[in-house]
Amino acid sequence: MNNLLSAFSTSKWKRSNAMVFLQKSKKTVITINGKKIFLSQKYNESAELFFNNIRAAIKIIGSLFIDVSIKGGGISSQFLALNLAFSRAFCLIFPKKKLIFNQKKKIISISKKKERKKFGLKKARKKFQYSKR
Repeated sequence: MNNLLSAFSTSKWKRSNAMVFLQKSKKTVITINGKKIFLSQKYNESAELFFNNIRAAIKIIGSLFIDVSIKGGGISSQFLALNLAFSRAFCLIFPKKKLIFNQKKKIISISKKKERKKFGLKKARKKFQYSKR
């Protein structure tokens, strides 16, 4: 184990930004934008990915204090950004446990963004219907 007991990490996913502060503590506490979150609550699929990673980290470390702030984007992209930031912060504290997240491809960020609308078209790639007459 590294001597580092706390870590801070940021990440982006599409239009959402996530900042995670991770610290060892006596009791597991998760706050997202100032609100306490419980692991037993049900959320969407991308949120479940994040909570499964937290459960795996708790099995390795014990208890954690996780403070998160998320801005922008939709719910799914927010939790994917959060998952990436959590994975990076965890790897700062425990560099030897990096394989857990590498096998699940959690540390890689994808720079997907909405393509802009072009001049003379309906959308980014959609064209008006062609007629011969």
